[in-house]
Amino acid sequence: MPDYGNAPSLPNTALMPRLTWRWVTERGLRVNTGALTLARYHALVGAALDEVEAIIPADGSLLVVLHPGVSPPSKLMTLLAADLPIAIEAPGRMHELLVAYGGAAGEDLAAMAASAGLSVAEAIALHSAATYRVQFMGFQPGFAYLAGTPAALHQPRLSRPRTQIPA
Repeated sequence: MPDYGNAPSLPNTALMPRLTWRWVTERGLRVNTGALTLARYHALVGAALDEVEAIIPADGSLLVVLHPGVSPPSKLMTLLAADLPIAIEAPGRMHELLVAYGGAAGEDLAAMAASAGLSVAEAIALHSAATYRVQFMGFQPGFAYLAGTPAALHQPRLSRPRTQIPA
């Protein structure tokens, strides 16, 4: 991988881990962005850096793909190190979705509600009252990673992931 030096050093906080990056391809930099991923994404996109071919947000990081043969511009590093607000207003549209709770498509609903100390009706009411925001898209077409789940509904991952889910 190219050797263009080190990333600037910033304080390590819960919201913004120390800014680090590493080469993941000859042209791709993976930058740890913590809770500031969307703010950094919009700042970089808005800067329209000529050296940057693509910026791809993920969970707590950005992939910055440079055009062939260019070095990371100093403005890129300046933008990555800049103080930014965590809450940003980004263009988007509100979509209202129909949700079916329970049954074959929601076999964990009762157990999840019980572990949260809620009735099934309370869990459904809490879940359906929230506004969710797409943070980034997954590798499957149309698979969005959402933020906004009420803390009371947070659950650990299954110890053994399912290999099939009824559609």
